[in-house]
Amino acid sequence: LSRCKYFEIVYEVNGEQKLHIEDSHFASLVCLSGEGWIEADSVTEKISAGESFFVHAGKSVIVHGTLRLIVSCI
Repeated sequence: LSRCKYFEIVYEVNGEQKLHIEDSHFASLVCLSGEGWIEADSVTEKISAGESFFVHAGKSVIVHGTLRLIVSCI
């Protein structure tokens, strides 16, 4: 899966990955496998396989760890 109307990409994170969500929509980040942390606005939350997070429009998050994420743009 790479990019379509609803899904942007599957990210393979090994270390650190910065993601920026466009101003026109918010996003759902779903962890497909692995585990790590999501950092946004000075808050850090653990994420592991099967869990998801919503990210506000126009925000950036930093994902740390070894995991696969799918980003759904809503």
